[in-house]
Amino acid sequence: MLPPIVLLLLASLVVWAVALVRWQQGLTVIPWSPRRPVGWSGWELLAIAFFHVSLGVVLQGALAPSLTTLFSGGDTSPADVQAPTGPPDHQITRLLRSNPGVGTWLLCAFSAVLVAPLLEEFLFRVLLQGWLEKKERSSRAGFGPFRRWTRGALPVLLSALPFALLHWRSDKRILQPNELLALLTISTVTNLATVVAAVLFLRGLGSATWRDMGIDFRRVGLDFALAVLGVFAVLGPAYAVLLSVRPLMPAGIAPDPVPLFLLALALGYIYYRTHRLLPIFVLHALFNGFAVLSLWLAE
Repeated sequence: MLPPIVLLLLASLVVWAVALVRWQQGLTVIPWSPRRPVGWSGWELLAIAFFHVSLGVVLQGALAPSLTTLFSGGDTSPADVQAPTGPPDHQITRLLRSNPGVGTWLLCAFSAVLVAPLLEEFLFRVLLQGWLEKKERSSRAGFGPFRRWTRGALPVLLSALPFALLHWRSDKRILQPNELLALLTISTVTNLATVVAAVLFLRGLGSATWRDMGIDFRRVGLDFALAVLGVFAVLGPAYAVLLSVRPLMPAGIAPDPVPLFLLALALGYIYYRTHRLLPIFVLHALFNGFAVLSLWLAE
């Protein structure tokens, strides 16, 4: 049987080949859904980002000690955790390997497959990229003859870059399993609260309609199809890049930003064409779900 990475690359090649054939025939690869410029400003984006960071800091300071003790069963003595000799595993990977209970799996799956994609796509694609598209539209005159080919490129790139960089991580200190559980719980609550607060904030100010925020269920079938095809298109290249870059990374530094930048470009392009949250959320959830499923099968 062929190795999984080869199968992923073959699936990606098929999807890209079909897309290329449609493009050469003058057919639409991803249907274009225009929309009005979003109503929120850069200051409102900064306010949402400040809320997210502040809430995380407050909850961590208030809850982390008690949750760490709770998840340790009252035993606060440090566990025997070896320092990494190469690029570190993701915290969820390390947590599942050190504490593979059903509750841990459910929490990790809920956080990584549902909550994290929802928050990240809402913040980086819907809010940040949506605002960047508005700014680009107001300054298109300076692009001259390149307007047709560069339209949408900067919003996609400028939202993909911080998304990838925020996944940069290093292991200066190896966290214990109970510490990881506490931080994951706090992160999940913070992420959900941020999405709810951002929606209420923008709706309350009158800065956004539901469609401005990508909430549009009129083409659910197409959105799921785009997500499935998109994840097959990006999984192969992303994991090939990950396997290529990982051996080159120094000890304690993870290569995650490199393949995730490719994922972010795909997500950004799909959002630019559709302006709907559902396809990019489902694609991101499938991407993360594949990683969690692979770990479960390996264990």
